[in-house]
Amino acid sequence: MSDLPEWVGLYLLGLHVKSCSAGQSTQLATQELLRLVESNADGFPALDPVSDLHILDLDLVQDVKRFQYLSGSLPTFDCVRDPLFDKNFRHLRDNMQVSIL
Repeated sequence: MSDLPEWVGLYLLGLHVKSCSAGQSTQLATQELLRLVESNADGFPALDPVSDLHILDLDLVQDVKRFQYLSGSLPTFDCVRDPLFDKNFRHLRDNMQVSIL
């Protein structure tokens, strides 16, 4: 099955899981998830919302593009290298939650 695309293996796993008991299905799914995580230690490739997922909601597509831009820019910001960044961010987030409530 290693010569097949990964989605084929997942599809076949799904067919096999349907014929198993609940305990066996859970164990097979857990093993497959563990295999996927271990084989993608650097993370999973990002999917494009329009071409890969065929999402046409303009607001959602713009939000995803903005997230991709910001996540790519984040390592260039000096503030994230500040040793107190976590503490300051947590304080800011707490203040924002209080003002929203």
